[in-house]
Amino acid sequence: MPTVYITEQGTLLKVQGKSLNIWQLQELRLTLSLSQISQIIIFKHTHIAPKTVKLLLSEEIPTLFLTPQGEYIGRLETGSNHTPKYLAKQVHCSHNSEFTRATAESCLWAQLHNQLNLIKNFKTYYINPSLQLAENFLTLLMDDLATAYSLDELREYATSAASFYYAAFAFLLPHQFKFQRRSSCKANPLNVLFNIGYALLHQQIHCFLKSAGLHPDWANLHQENNHNSPLAYDLMAEFRAPLVDELVAYLVNSRIITLKHFTLPDSQGNVELQSHALKLFLQHWEEKLKTTVSHPHAGEVTYRQCLQLQVQEYLASLLGDVEHYRPMLISTQTSQTQINISQAPEAIPLMMVKG
Repeated sequence: MPTVYITEQGTLLKVQGKSLNIWQLQELRLTLSLSQISQIIIFKHTHIAPKTVKLLLSEEIPTLFLTPQGEYIGRLETGSNHTPKYLAKQVHCSHNSEFTRATAESCLWAQLHNQLNLIKNFKTYYINPSLQLAENFLTLLMDDLATAYSLDELREYATSAASFYYAAFAFLLPHQFKFQRRSSCKANPLNVLFNIGYALLHQQIHCFLKSAGLHPDWANLHQENNHNSPLAYDLMAEFRAPLVDELVAYLVNSRIITLKHFTLPDSQGNVELQSHALKLFLQHWEEKLKTTVSHPHAGEVTYRQCLQLQVQEYLASLLGDVEHYRPMLISTQTSQTQINISQAPEAIPLMMVKG
């Protein structure tokens, strides 16, 4: 079933019977049966009639509100009286330090593995000392994860890895973007693209968690952080590099998205992706989710199916059906991204940042 993306200012959502009508500038643009909609993601100011809100909630159609820069605003969600099926089991396992430690380590190890895999793929196009440095450092961290004595130390490992990984990643992108480090800052166009991509990835996993009967607030690696749906952050860790990072590199290196696709900085220096470019990003995001990949336990499936399979894998570990959570590891393969850098960017100092 499709995801409905709202990218135009002043859109009106209104239900008629069991159908959703999407109006723009007092013109009916699209009519969809509610049974056809998997989720709605809204980037611009949109009016939703009260009757429509009530029906979206009763039909349990996930509706997410984001800014054009990918910042979370809120969700339409059912009330607190709706208890997820496996909440009691999640609460029980949260007091099991062995379970939380092992699951957190698996998620982080997979994130580092898949970041390392992406760097190795990119090295076939462009050789730079920063790439080798990041490869060596990520390999070292992966070897040392088992010695981390606490969840806090695992999080410090993630912070250190991000510093090296994104500093190396900067050398794979057109230098005119002046990307230096990953942050939620909206002043750099690349960080805006990352923000949008990670928000979409987080939302997809959030939806799969809810449909599986899991409460997204009971996490492991991110349990003490002020994250919205921290369990979704846990499970998206292994997919950041192959789904979002590779897509961003592909779009900017292929000049599908350039600096001209962003607005001029506002009074705070922030930029946003123009509406037509946001549509381009979303189209490529949907194509990325349809890309087939080899899953270690399910064979050839799409990335979207991989996300759902990993939610089921987490549930299986929670229920004790498998010994521990087995993350999705991406095998080394030729990247879809063509690295085409005409001028080497300036050297970027390494710094500790949050991923």
